[in-house]
Amino acid sequence: MKSALITVSVLLIMTAALAEAFQADGIIEPHRVVNLGSPQRGVLAAVEVERGDTVKKGQVLARLQSEVEEALMQMKKENMEFTGRKTERMEPLFKKDLLAKADMDEAETGKAVARAEYKYASETVNRLRIA
Repeated sequence: MKSALITVSVLLIMTAALAEAFQADGIIEPHRVVNLGSPQRGVLAAVEVERGDTVKKGQVLARLQSEVEEALMQMKKENMEFTGRKTERMEPLFKKDLLAKADMDEAETGKAVARAEYKYASETVNRLRIA
């Protein structure tokens, strides 16, 4: 039986004392400077990051005051849900010819308009977040 050859490397390791802390003078430059803005005008309500923080794409950095816009969005959401329920209640009546087509069209249009209004209000609130 033949034995396999093994290559072995030997390294000389030395130790040395290092200072635990040191002081240096200099100027720290940012990696990149980015100008921020918002498509919405408003009053700054909060800054979500501190100077020197590392941030990620899409992270909310600041928020504008949005109480009025959020209340409007909630109102639009409630209206959207109401018109959806109303249309659902009307569908069985329409299928049994107990409801005029014009009334059903009006309900479906109201539902679509309410959905669009909620989407618009929601997007307005989202634009108040500076990312």
